Amino acid sequence: MKKIPNTTLSTYADILLLLSVALALRLIYFSGYGLPDDIVYSNLITPLVEGHYPGIPISHMSFSVRPLFLYAIAISLKIFGRAEWPYVLPMLISSLLGIAACYWMALRLFGRRVALVSALVLIFFPLDWLYSTKMSNDILGNGILWMGASMALAGAGSSRSHRAALAVGLLGGFLMGFTVTAKATFYFPGVLLYVTLAYWCWLGRRLPARDQKIRAIKAGSIALGW
Repeated sequence: MKKIPNTTLSTYADILLLLSVALALRLIYFSGYGLPDDIVYSNLITPLVEGHYPGIPISHMSFSVRPLFLYAIAISLKIFGRAEWPYVLPMLISSLLGIAACYWMALRLFGRRVALVSALVLIFFPLDWLYSTKMSNDILGNGILWMGASMALAGAGSSRSHRAALAVGLLGGFLMGFTVTAKATFYFPGVLLYVTLAYWCWLGRRLPARDQKIRAIKAGSIALGW
């Protein structure tokens, strides 16, 4: 892992500029309603806004496993009222958080130049910028996945308090696992996570026994969080 200095003013400036570009692009190409499932989702969200869980028809049972997605939109509607943009606000926020997390992870691993390129690629990735203003559970899950991965990386790479590192790693693993409540297919990144953690532990096989143990405990905390 590339060693970098603590967060500096330039890092914050980069993130602010990147998010400003991302937000402007997404607002210019604001999509709103338009996906085939929007009506079904709206019918499921309306009872949540009114204070009770919807009765879900058997034909729509797949939507019952997406409480994070449904409740995120319901909370947005509860706060901002019924309009088109509150329906998609959680996805927009999630997209922006994912971009910030992408930049930070690349900065931590490879340096500022790669971080800027990585964030720009995500900002201008058509499926992200177009669907970030639609009722897309993929965008919501992706943003949370990025945030969880960045926290897991922070916990794994921390050289400070081991308790704090374990707590951050545990929370990161939890956030990554929590994405399955947005869409069941987010189980698949979990497979990659466990393979990555196993490989990371294997890379440390030549470290002193104490460092190997610390690495294994950190990997375990992330896996436990998931």
